[in-house]
Amino acid sequence: LDRMNLSSTKQTLESRYELNPDPIGEGAFGQVFVARDRKTGELVAVKKIWKEYSDNQDFVREMSTLLQIQAHGGHPHICQLRENF
Repeated sequence: LDRMNLSSTKQTLESRYELNPDPIGEGAFGQVFVARDRKTGELVAVKKIWKEYSDNQDFVREMSTLLQIQAHGGHPHICQLRENF
């Protein structure tokens, strides 16, 4: 997950995005929210990972796989990871 640390931003989530407080979904590791990019106005999905899963082996494996897919051009059915906080 060193690649995640490299893409980590100095901004805070709240300074970059205006989050709708009601989640639109929930997955194995956290909740998904609709947010608006404060700079561009673009609507995005934000997944907030529950703290207890940040070192979980299943989560680490899933993130490694997603980053590897993204590094090879992505996949049309997998959302792109833009940044992490």
